[in-house]
Amino acid sequence: MTVMERLAASIVVPVVVLDKVEDAIPTARAMAAGGVDTMEITFRTAAAADSIQAVAEACPDMLVGAGTILNVEQCKLAIEMGAKFIVSPGFDADVVRYCIENGVAVTPGCVTPTEITAADMDKICADFVDAAVTAKAMGFDGKSLINPKQIRFVHEVFAPTEKEIVQAEQMVRAYRENVAKGLGVFTVNGKMVDIAFIPGAERTLRLAKAVGLYEGDLV
Repeated sequence: MTVMERLAASIVVPVVVLDKVEDAIPTARAMAAGGVDTMEITFRTAAAADSIQAVAEACPDMLVGAGTILNVEQCKLAIEMGAKFIVSPGFDADVVRYCIENGVAVTPGCVTPTEITAADMDKICADFVDAAVTAKAMGFDGKSLINPKQIRFVHEVFAPTEKEIVQAEQMVRAYRENVAKGLGVFTVNGKMVDIAFIPGAERTLRLAKAVGLYEGDLV
């Protein structure tokens, strides 16, 4: 059963505010004895992070999560301490994205139509990135968009890195210089270059120029 399935099956998910770490384990054990196996420890007090860690280590059957998470820093800390799910009072795209990327269940507080739409779009963008990475691995240079918010993800996935651009420029330049000399075999940085790699290098430079990362004259 997944974390979200356990939360959905729970009769209640108590919101627990702890001022003292030493109260965490007794509280968790008391709830477990009463048939409650989930608890949300809120980040409203300084004892929250250590309380989550204490419960996670001492009560493995208790599904402990972190509530009132306001930013990614709190989110990371909670997860490091053993939180199995994250609850935020509102929709924070960075928190949701971090949880999705790291496989952590997250339930943002979405009340207004704007927040609900934003949450849905964030999930769409996460799925889009996975599809874009797959497309790049298959040799495609880009992917169709359905929303302007996806543009930056396309750039992040498909835009060549600085290292790739430098390598491509060296290969293309060396290839053209040696062809002009009538040479068919050449090396770049001490490594022999197969002519079959040149079209790919030229494509890398075209992509880099298209997104403003290359200003050279080879393409």
